[in-house]
Amino acid sequence: MLGVLERRERVALARAEELRAELERVQAAVVEAEEAARRAVIAREETVAALAEAAEEAGASSAPVDAPAAGAAGLRVEVPLRCEGLGIELLHHAG
Repeated sequence: MLGVLERRERVALARAEELRAELERVQAAVVEAEEAARRAVIAREETVAALAEAAEEAGASSAPVDAPAAGAAGLRVEVPLRCEGLGIELLHHAG
């Protein structure tokens, strides 16, 4: 009878160790995902700021930049339509 209980104990301890290892992997994955999200937020904020600054410098009322709400999937930029005779110089102001 004690042999059966000892075997159950070993199995339970082995399972606990497996779960601890899995927990460590999941925690590391969570840290990586949070870091990726943080970098994406920074990139979005910097892009919005750069586009707003470029639009301000160009005095471009035809290219407003809407700052997305927190957690938004991306930003929306209104770009003027291509018209005959419109040169590329209009786009150079954004760069």
